[in-house]
Amino acid sequence: MSELLYLDFETFGTYPIQKTGAYRYGEDPLCEPIILSYAFGWDPVTRLEGWDDIVRFFFKNVTKSQKMVAHNANFERVVISIIEDCKPGEYVHPSRFIDTAAMSAYYGLPRSLDGMTKALGVSNKDSAGSALIRKFSMPQRDGRRIMPEDEPIAWGAFGDYADQDVAAMREAYLEMINRFGEFPEQAQREWEVDQLINDRGVRVDTLLAERAVYVGDIAKARAKAKAEDLTGIDNAGSRQQVIDFLIDMDVLTPDGHEMIPNSNGGMTKRAVYKLNSTGERAPQLDADGVKQFLEMEDLPEIVRELLTLRQTYTASSAAKFNAMLNMAGVGSRARGVFQYFGAHTGRWAGRGIQLQNLPKESLGGEEETQAGVDKLMDGDYIPESLSELKPLIRASVMAPEDGTLTVCDYSAIEARVLAWLAGEEWVLEAFRDGRDIYIETAARMFDLEYEEARKIRQKGKVAVLALGYGGGVNALRRMGGEGTDDELKQLVWAWRDANPNIVSFWRLLELVFKAGSGQVFDHISIDSIGNTRRVHLPSGRAMHYHDVQVKQMEKFGKLRSIIHFRNYFKKDWALDPTYGGKLSENVTQAVARDVLANALCTLELYGAEPVAHVHDEVLCQSGIDVDRMKNLMGVTGGDFFPPWAEGLPLAAEGYYCKRYRKE
Repeated sequence: MSELLYLDFETFGTYPIQKTGAYRYGEDPLCEPIILSYAFGWDPVTRLEGWDDIVRFFFKNVTKSQKMVAHNANFERVVISIIEDCKPGEYVHPSRFIDTAAMSAYYGLPRSLDGMTKALGVSNKDSAGSALIRKFSMPQRDGRRIMPEDEPIAWGAFGDYADQDVAAMREAYLEMINRFGEFPEQAQREWEVDQLINDRGVRVDTLLAERAVYVGDIAKARAKAKAEDLTGIDNAGSRQQVIDFLIDMDVLTPDGHEMIPNSNGGMTKRAVYKLNSTGERAPQLDADGVKQFLEMEDLPEIVRELLTLRQTYTASSAAKFNAMLNMAGVGSRARGVFQYFGAHTGRWAGRGIQLQNLPKESLGGEEETQAGVDKLMDGDYIPESLSELKPLIRASVMAPEDGTLTVCDYSAIEARVLAWLAGEEWVLEAFRDGRDIYIETAARMFDLEYEEARKIRQKGKVAVLALGYGGGVNALRRMGGEGTDDELKQLVWAWRDANPNIVSFWRLLELVFKAGSGQVFDHISIDSIGNTRRVHLPSGRAMHYHDVQVKQMEKFGKLRSIIHFRNYFKKDWALDPTYGGKLSENVTQAVARDVLANALCTLELYGAEPVAHVHDEVLCQSGIDVDRMKNLMGVTGGDFFPPWAEGLPLAAEGYYCKRYRKE
């Protein structure tokens, strides 16, 4: 086997990669590699410049069996696909690559190259490269392309920057192997399947998206103009002018300033206002704040109408439609919309369109969905509110031409996983017997027969959704729980009394985590490497918590020992506090993620052609039968059930559709 090839490309292209993603960027006819920095094994880093030399190197020195290492290797895959002249919409296979960004995230470290090297304590890359990328990798504001001969000194610095990236990446890669061992085969397989799903892309209705953006712009302009006519405000889009109007209407009074963190790591001064009706602090004028204002009963009618209009003219409902148009390339496919290990738990994150964060609104079944599409495409239709467009975002995701999408969603997977981890047998039995877990929970909490508890199912539902990870009264209220504090406290204790093993799981998990090693019931164990905690999951992988510290802090009027860890998935690498309930939530989500990862790998292997996954739901474009898809997802046991999940009662529901919808 040949030595690993470490490489980094710098390219020129005219498409804005931050908006289009790497795939659409690579479809730009003007896109080309302009610098290749590389090294075989421990050889010195070598630099090539220009299309001819780079292509010649690949055809002469890089075989199809050569293993390559790159940071955010998806980009390198796209570039090499251009070099190897792959057909439009086809890409070199991900099995040829190791992605150090994926590795870093897998081990709980920063995804960026700069962040990864800093966290590992190895040679840092030069952070000055962004300015050089803007100079040589994209057209200038006047459309001009700066060539190497135009600014030779800056061009030399650009090449040095690429060389440093390769050297830093290599050192970081070897350091991760030294600390954590070789990247696990299962993790590599999951990443490869992730890449194949991103390569395939999801088909979107670009005509529908264009129409939604068009009518959305008209609706916004009309709402803004109406707000200005109503109030006399010169610019209703100005936050300060709206605030001044609320002051004039005796709704608000200025109440000093506060300092808040900004995106640059510093602090920004922000004005604070109080409500004249109550003397309490006023909400901000963001989307959530406007909702809070509109819930006030004593709001003047003209203010209510203004803020209702503001919900329309400041709405971002068309943002996802714009993202679809930006990312849709060959075959109207939006590619690269998923990021492997996008969260500390291992769950995927969305990119561009953000399919993981779709509105919940639905138009109903297949016929109702198509009727909603037809209504939007009618040339005379302009929505009164942009909320009318929300259900159509999901409907913009389409099956292949002359085909169908098969959609399957794991049922209540987190509740199942938590009960399994904690050994809460009555919950597991309820799931195995196909009983409604919300009714069963209400029955247990209030000592009722199952049929009697049907009428208080909602209380059971709120309790299950709010209390599984140590939540209390506030958690119940956030989930819609109603009643006095005392009534809700009784609900909390009734749920905890009904689920003693889950409560014990929280507590034991926290104790063992603080101690640094030990077993937590049957499926979870913890050990430490220095001040890094590893929480070992049933699947064989581990979640890494770095720079763990236990601090003495006052909480609930008592001095308590609170766990903190360095959260590298946050921009500021903050020391985040955590506790048994939160750790339980992390572990539960991680196991649910591993179930999904097992399903995606199986579906890909057996030709189901997954194109998207949204939380615990998977979309396949092969036209696969629902029952067959559920079987491959492991819900019926047998060969496809996760081999490490014995006793976990999985279930899923599925349907077919031409347009994606919420069932």
